[in-house]
Amino acid sequence: MKQIAIIDHMGGIDFHIIAGHLADCNHAVYTQDGRLFLVRVERVYQTGQDALYIEDRSTAVITLASGTSSSQLTQIIARLQGMTAWDWLTQEALTFHGQQYDFHII
Repeated sequence: MKQIAIIDHMGGIDFHIIAGHLADCNHAVYTQDGRLFLVRVERVYQTGQDALYIEDRSTAVITLASGTSSSQLTQIIARLQGMTAWDWLTQEALTFHGQQYDFHII
């Protein structure tokens, strides 16, 4: 996976840069505090091989895993890309103990 820089806008003029990996053209993964997150991103700048993305704050951030290492990123993304939405809901979301998800369907 391609490594990218993600701008995390915190409001006003505050922001910080997160090192992430592009999972596909619109989504990236990054680790923070031992957790792996999936986020929608938009490319805002590219020169040569370097690209800068901004996090799409109008969408949700999903916690994919806890206690992950960078060597597991490719394996986790490949597993998710091979699942249907139903597989993910029944095999992952419903089997995670102590969590309740409120899914909003439009």
